[in-house]
Amino acid sequence: PAVDELNLIDENRGLINQGLKKGAYDEISDDVYWSSTESEYVDCAWGVNMYDGDSDDYVKYDDFYVRAVSVF
Repeated sequence: PAVDELNLIDENRGLINQGLKKGAYDEISDDVYWSSTESEYVDCAWGVNMYDGDSDDYVKYDDFYVRAVSVF
């Protein structure tokens, strides 16, 4: 998802986690998730920290989570 979509996921994380089947899917955790949004800086992309909701650009070599989403 794009950084704006990840921000929406963060804002609604409690409801989303309630809807995920326990054991079948991982809940959204308090970690940083990569977005598909490229940064203006070389080798950087935007990520969202689900702990505090901050969005920032990170070096692509950092090891963060990803979350697949679908249109609904």
